[in-house]
Amino acid sequence: YGGLVALAMGGAEAVPPPGLSGSLADNKVRAVIAFSPPAPIPSLIAEQGYATVNVPALIQTGTADLVPGMTGPEGWSGHLAPFRAGTPAGHRYALVLEGVDHYFGGAICRYDRPGPKQTERLGDANRIAGLFLAGYAGKDRKSLIQLDALLGEHGPVRLMRR
Repeated sequence: YGGLVALAMGGAEAVPPPGLSGSLADNKVRAVIAFSPPAPIPSLIAEQGYATVNVPALIQTGTADLVPGMTGPEGWSGHLAPFRAGTPAGHRYALVLEGVDHYFGGAICRYDRPGPKQTERLGDANRIAGLFLAGYAGKDRKSLIQLDALLGEHGPVRLMRR
């Protein structure tokens, strides 16, 4: 649940673990990158809990990153709840990669996956995350211009902003 932890540090109101109370946010966080954060899960976070993210956020998922229990061709879209939640302010991005699963075909974390490894899309994700991080955390205007030049809702690499 690294994506959830990152978003909570950026202001999302997650359900605190037993023994903790109050906000999990860290005021030193300037931007959040969340690869495949969980869809709302009552014991972890409600969709409205994602609305309180108060820093720029990049949310990534793939069209083969299916959420257990959510069926149908759009079952992967639950990962975009942090993108959809809250009032549009121009600093939330969604990156949807066509055909990508949770582990990029075994290219990250679970190397035992049957593949094929989705290294081209992983390279796209890394490039876009790098521009986002340089732009928002590093305050590099040129990177933000390059990032926004990639906006588009069609193709194998879809980048949206709200």
